[in-house]
Amino acid sequence: MLSTYYRDDSLAWMELRHLKYFVAVAETKSLSNAIKRLHIAQPALSHSIKNLEEELDTALFIRSRKGMELTGTGESFLISAKSILNEVARAKESVKEAEQNPSGSVSIIIVPSVSSVLSVPLFREVKKHYPNIVLRIDESTTLDIRQSFDTGALDLLVYFTADGVENIEIEPLLREELYLASQYNQDHQLPKEIEFSQLSGYPLMFPQVSQHVDRTIADTAKKLGVRVDVHPSTVAISTLIKLVRAGVTCGVVPWSLIYESVNNGELNAAKIVNPSVQRTINLISPTNRHRSNATIVVMNLIRQITRQLHAKRVWRGQLLVD
Repeated sequence: MLSTYYRDDSLAWMELRHLKYFVAVAETKSLSNAIKRLHIAQPALSHSIKNLEEELDTALFIRSRKGMELTGTGESFLISAKSILNEVARAKESVKEAEQNPSGSVSIIIVPSVSSVLSVPLFREVKKHYPNIVLRIDESTTLDIRQSFDTGALDLLVYFTADGVENIEIEPLLREELYLASQYNQDHQLPKEIEFSQLSGYPLMFPQVSQHVDRTIADTAKKLGVRVDVHPSTVAISTLIKLVRAGVTCGVVPWSLIYESVNNGELNAAKIVNPSVQRTINLISPTNRHRSNATIVVMNLIRQITRQLHAKRVWRGQLLVD
């Protein structure tokens, strides 16, 4: 700990405050003047100096009515004491600097639909405020989470879940509301909301990473006795959006993935209700290894940007982040 100093193997631990008190007395040449500088009681200061001399087994001061003058040993020890206190001050500054200007690489996998709205502002904020952090973002849809965390290949994961993986922390960010997306048609626009039972009237295709949504829709449809027309093929999210724009199929997707296309008049979208279709996006990190300052900074930025995107209604759903 920085509150102590080890002089050598023959001596016990020496508290830094004793060195600080000693330097104050040596520089002011009296207990009364040192008390004014340190803002402590005289008995505490006298006791500290006495303990220090006993620990060193030598007199550090010559006491007289004129004040306190350093002995020869005291002069030598003053140089060492100042050096130690300066080193501690520099160490504290170094820690502070590391916290304010963290550096290093942070590797993240973000589910593609979330990456479409999260990656750009995350890169922008890191570049603006933390230029010494190297951010690596992947949108891989197939990964071994445990191996990626254990080998250090991955620091963070913004994903749906991590079932069966030990030594991880799962922090919910947002419970997304899912929408039915279809080709834009001015004459046949979707309402703002659509009943789940009405999905039976639309051909559906799902992206490769939507197994949870697939199961939710299938289970809900079975429970309600609704027949849903699901195309057996699955495609990448970017391809699915192209197919929806072309009118080949419809999709069940989060607002974050389609809001620009809806605003540009390329897609129609309706929030699915009664019941709604939702999925939770989590911030996942390992707990069995050191979390760097750079990683902590990026985690905080992800939380901050999530709140901002939700406030702007770019990423819609129930905000779960603290």
